[in-house]
Amino acid sequence: MINPHHFRIYVVRPTLVIMGMHTQAAENLLVGTAITESHLTFLKQHGPGPACGVYQIEPTTALDVMRYATERPQIQIPLYHGELEYVLKTDLGFQTQVARLKYWMQPEKLPHEDNVIGLAQYWKTYYNTPKGAGEVEDFVSKYEQNAL
Repeated sequence: MINPHHFRIYVVRPTLVIMGMHTQAAENLLVGTAITESHLTFLKQHGPGPACGVYQIEPTTALDVMRYATERPQIQIPLYHGELEYVLKTDLGFQTQVARLKYWMQPEKLPHEDNVIGLAQYWKTYYNTPKGAGEVEDFVSKYEQNAL
Protein backbone atom coordinates (compact mmCIF):
# COMPACT_ATOMS: atom_id res chain seq x y z
CA MET A 1 0.00 0.00 0.00
CA ILE A 2 1.19 3.50 -0.77
CA ASN A 3 1.36 5.60 2.36
CA PRO A 4 -1.76 7.85 2.12
CA HIS A 5 0.05 10.88 3.55
CA HIS A 6 2.89 10.50 1.04
CA PHE A 7 0.37 10.02 -1.76
CA ARG A 8 -1.36 13.24 -0.71
CA ILE A 9 1.74 15.43 -0.37
CA TYR A 10 3.99 13.97 -3.09
CA VAL A 11 1.46 13.10 -5.81
CA VAL A 12 -1.98 14.65 -5.42
CA ARG A 13 -1.13 18.10 -4.09
CA PRO A 14 1.73 18.91 -6.50
CA THR A 15 -0.20 17.54 -9.48
CA LEU A 16 -3.19 19.71 -8.66
CA VAL A 17 -0.94 22.74 -8.17
CA ILE A 18 0.72 22.16 -11.56
CA MET A 19 -2.73 21.85 -13.14
CA GLY A 20 -3.82 25.11 -11.50
CA MET A 21 -6.75 23.18 -10.00
CA HIS A 22 -5.71 22.77 -6.37
CA THR A 23 -8.25 23.23 -3.65
CA GLN A 24 -8.30 21.40 -0.35
CA ALA A 25 -11.67 19.90 -1.31
CA ALA A 26 -10.25 18.54 -4.59
CA GLU A 27 -7.22 17.15 -2.78
CA ASN A 28 -9.37 15.42 -0.16
CA LEU A 29 -11.75 14.07 -2.80
CA LEU A 30 -8.91 12.58 -4.87
CA VAL A 31 -7.20 11.00 -1.87
CA GLY A 32 -10.53 9.55 -0.79
CA THR A 33 -11.24 8.30 -4.29
CA ALA A 34 -7.92 6.47 -4.56
CA ILE A 35 -8.24 4.94 -1.10
CA THR A 36 -11.78 3.78 -1.85
CA GLU A 37 -11.22 2.58 -5.40
CA SER A 38 -7.93 0.69 -4.95
CA HIS A 39 -6.96 0.89 -1.27
CA LEU A 40 -3.87 2.62 -2.73
CA THR A 41 -2.76 -0.90 -3.55
CA PHE A 42 -4.25 -2.31 -6.76
CA LEU A 43 -3.14 -1.18 -10.20
CA LYS A 44 -5.58 -3.34 -12.15
CA GLN A 45 -9.23 -4.07 -11.43
CA HIS A 46 -9.94 -7.43 -9.84
CA GLY A 47 -11.86 -9.73 -12.14
CA PRO A 48 -12.75 -9.00 -15.73
CA GLY A 49 -12.99 -5.20 -15.59
CA PRO A 50 -10.73 -2.80 -17.52
CA ALA A 51 -10.11 -0.24 -14.74
CA CYS A 52 -6.48 0.67 -14.01
CA GLY A 53 -4.39 2.53 -11.47
CA VAL A 54 -5.03 3.75 -7.96
CA TYR A 55 -8.16 5.59 -9.13
CA GLN A 56 -9.39 2.54 -11.11
CA ILE A 57 -9.87 4.58 -14.29
CA GLU A 58 -11.20 2.77 -17.34
CA PRO A 59 -9.30 3.54 -20.57
CA THR A 60 -12.51 4.73 -22.26
CA THR A 61 -13.07 7.19 -19.40
CA ALA A 62 -9.50 8.46 -19.74
CA LEU A 63 -10.02 8.96 -23.47
CA ASP A 64 -13.22 10.94 -22.83
CA VAL A 65 -11.44 13.11 -20.28
CA MET A 66 -8.49 13.69 -22.61
CA ARG A 67 -10.83 14.62 -25.47
CA TYR A 68 -12.65 17.05 -23.17
CA ALA A 69 -9.35 18.61 -22.07
CA THR A 70 -7.97 19.06 -25.58
CA GLU A 71 -11.16 20.85 -26.66
CA ARG A 72 -10.71 23.48 -23.92
CA PRO A 73 -7.72 25.78 -24.28
CA GLN A 74 -8.05 26.95 -20.66
CA ILE A 75 -6.90 23.50 -19.54
CA GLN A 76 -3.14 23.76 -19.75
CA ILE A 77 -1.89 20.39 -18.60
CA PRO A 78 0.46 17.87 -20.17
CA LEU A 79 -1.85 14.92 -20.83
CA TYR A 80 -0.02 11.78 -21.88
CA HIS A 81 -0.71 10.33 -25.33
CA GLY A 82 1.16 7.01 -25.28
CA GLU A 83 0.09 3.48 -24.39
CA LEU A 84 -2.97 4.37 -22.33
CA GLU A 85 -3.41 1.23 -20.23
CA TYR A 86 0.30 1.23 -19.36
CA VAL A 87 0.32 4.83 -18.19
CA LEU A 88 -2.95 4.38 -16.30
CA LYS A 89 -1.18 1.72 -14.24
CA THR A 90 2.22 3.35 -13.81
CA ASP A 91 2.02 7.16 -13.80
CA LEU A 92 0.44 8.46 -10.60
CA GLY A 93 0.56 12.07 -11.80
CA PHE A 94 -1.29 11.22 -15.02
CA GLN A 95 -3.86 9.20 -13.09
CA THR A 96 -4.40 12.17 -10.78
CA GLN A 97 -4.82 14.54 -13.73
CA VAL A 98 -7.46 12.32 -15.31
CA ALA A 99 -9.32 11.77 -12.04
CA ARG A 100 -9.31 15.52 -11.27
CA LEU A 101 -10.60 16.39 -14.72
CA LYS A 102 -13.29 13.72 -14.45
CA TYR A 103 -14.58 15.55 -11.39
CA TRP A 104 -13.96 19.01 -12.90
CA MET A 105 -16.24 18.11 -15.83
CA GLN A 106 -19.22 17.80 -13.49
CA PRO A 107 -21.75 20.63 -13.16
CA GLU A 108 -22.01 20.58 -9.37
CA LYS A 109 -19.45 22.35 -7.18
CA LEU A 110 -17.28 20.25 -4.92
CA PRO A 111 -18.52 19.91 -1.35
CA HIS A 112 -16.67 21.71 1.43
CA GLU A 113 -13.26 20.20 2.17
CA ASP A 114 -14.31 19.06 5.66
CA ASN A 115 -17.58 17.48 4.53
CA VAL A 116 -16.45 13.87 4.18
CA ILE A 117 -20.00 12.61 3.65
CA GLY A 118 -20.54 15.25 0.96
CA LEU A 119 -17.26 14.27 -0.73
CA ALA A 120 -18.32 10.63 -0.56
CA GLN A 121 -21.70 11.42 -2.11
CA TYR A 122 -19.97 13.44 -4.86
CA TRP A 123 -17.65 10.47 -5.54
CA LYS A 124 -20.62 8.08 -5.65
CA THR A 125 -22.64 10.29 -7.98
CA TYR A 126 -19.97 11.40 -10.43
CA TYR A 127 -17.16 8.85 -10.23
CA ASN A 128 -18.41 5.49 -9.02
CA THR A 129 -21.89 6.28 -10.40
CA PRO A 130 -25.21 5.19 -8.91
CA LYS A 131 -24.87 1.81 -10.66
CA GLY A 132 -21.34 1.25 -9.32
CA ALA A 133 -20.59 -1.21 -6.54
CA GLY A 134 -19.13 1.38 -4.18
CA GLU A 135 -21.03 2.79 -1.22
CA VAL A 136 -20.88 6.21 0.41
CA GLU A 137 -20.29 4.57 3.79
CA ASP A 138 -17.28 2.69 2.38
CA PHE A 139 -15.70 5.96 1.17
CA VAL A 140 -16.30 7.65 4.52
CA SER A 141 -14.92 4.74 6.51
CA LYS A 142 -11.79 4.32 4.39
CA TYR A 143 -11.17 8.08 4.30
CA GLU A 144 -11.47 8.45 8.05
CA GLN A 145 -9.19 5.45 8.67
CA ASN A 146 -6.50 6.34 6.15
CA ALA A 147 -6.58 9.89 4.86
CA LEU A 148 -6.81 12.14 7.89
